[in-house]
Amino acid sequence: MRLTLARGAEGDDRVLRMPPSVAIHCAHTLSGVTSDGRRGATVAYGVLAGLVVMGATVATLHGEWVSDSWIHLAAIHEMSRDFWSPVEPLVGENVPFPYFSPWTAVGALAVRALSVAPQNVLAVFGIVSPLLLVHALFRLTRAVSPAPWAPVAVLAAFLTVWGSKVFFWSGFLSLTTLVVGSSWPSVLATALWFYLWASVWTSTRMTRGLVAALVIIPGLLLLIHPFTFISAATACAVTVLLRWPRRRWLGGTLAALASVGLAALWPWTSLLDLLSNPRGFDAFHTFFYRDIFAKFGLLLLTVPAVALRLWRRRSDALAWSAIAGVGIWVAGGLLDVESLGRVLPLATTAATMALGIGAAEAFHREGATPAESARRDRALLPRVALVSTWILAVGLGSLTQANAWSRVTFDEEARRNPDDGNHVVAPYPDVDTLWSRIPQGAVVIAQDWRVARQLPARGLFTVAPQWPSPGVEDAVERSEDQAAILNARSSPEVRDELLTRYGVAWIVWPTAKKLPAWLSGLGVPVDREHGQMLYELH
Repeated sequence: MRLTLARGAEGDDRVLRMPPSVAIHCAHTLSGVTSDGRRGATVAYGVLAGLVVMGATVATLHGEWVSDSWIHLAAIHEMSRDFWSPVEPLVGENVPFPYFSPWTAVGALAVRALSVAPQNVLAVFGIVSPLLLVHALFRLTRAVSPAPWAPVAVLAAFLTVWGSKVFFWSGFLSLTTLVVGSSWPSVLATALWFYLWASVWTSTRMTRGLVAALVIIPGLLLLIHPFTFISAATACAVTVLLRWPRRRWLGGTLAALASVGLAALWPWTSLLDLLSNPRGFDAFHTFFYRDIFAKFGLLLLTVPAVALRLWRRRSDALAWSAIAGVGIWVAGGLLDVESLGRVLPLATTAATMALGIGAAEAFHREGATPAESARRDRALLPRVALVSTWILAVGLGSLTQANAWSRVTFDEEARRNPDDGNHVVAPYPDVDTLWSRIPQGAVVIAQDWRVARQLPARGLFTVAPQWPSPGVEDAVERSEDQAAILNARSSPEVRDELLTRYGVAWIVWPTAKKLPAWLSGLGVPVDREHGQMLYELH
């Protein structure tokens, strides 16, 4: 083999020339190494993602619904009962309901077409949505970084790097939230956000595929999960401003605005009512402004990775997305609009991606010039520190999230034992027998909030809505009236008037609590199940 150095055509560069057969052999060898490394990383991602999806699937198939699962079941149930004119499923008023989204419509149509229970449809969502999520995160990470192991490092950080205090919340997709609420629409919404963000990130021109994504996905996000829409809109806007040429800004903006305009035509809810009353959700969102370090403390370990991206490139869209997410959260606290705390997933996602990508790229040399490789060799200590930080963050986060597997175990006794210290949330009381004794559309009051949350999923109404519902304008009065009904000090006249006003015909009372005199006088015991007694009022 003979190699010669010759001066290039311009006389400025040295060009390495070799026989064609040798060049082809070297190219194939390099290609094989690269593809094998990427293939191994892809397989590793598939294994890790498969374990996550499998865990969410097993937890879903156990059918132990908790928290927001009930309101989504309620929305699907009511929309399947009357697709064109559903009522608000919490209290039964004819008002707009933000959960009647395209996601709900698909579930309701499946219930009607297949003659299955809403629980079965929700279980399917609980399997499909996590599958789309891990695929979308893979696509997004591949768009941002060429490092083969970046998706693996990002997925591990995305699921675990939160804080020392375990919590679960719609849109905050830790491992804990995924095994509790894999069927919630926020999981699908987050997947759609990642697909859109990947398209915007890799865009070189306004292709038909990109235009279709910009016209379809923003509107779907706004209807399915408005808080994820804000995160997606911010992330994509930052990316467009920092990565797109100015001449293309207008086209992308018009396509996205068209999508929002189409969403406003959705007949089953009122975006105007929802967007004009953001403070209707503020009361319980103060959660994101308390115990901050306990909930999100491990994310401080991502700061060096974010700072490093900014140091390397002042216009890095990923770093600025993380900063924008934190900025929106801070603005929510300063303006007393605590609902803006729900945009924190923008910051957590961008930050954990920066950490995972930084760790994966620390020793990634593919495509690097000799000068870049030499610079990397001189910066060995920072690269080791970055990888060590990722290991520390994911290791600590994995310990914090470990109790998520309490909902995956096949040992039913252990799974339903709330006193072993390993539960994210104990299963709700299973009182299906009681619900079968109550006619559809009846108004029921349950003293136990875990039982009360199950009411709308069974086609039953109550006095005080169990979740914020902007269309129910007298929600505060309803809460006060329900408290008065249950208050032993309320006069019989006041209680009777309230029971008649709201048409309350049934009471569910915990057997562990002393039966009040007013209920023993008004109610006839009908049935008992799992520590709950059903009374019919006369």
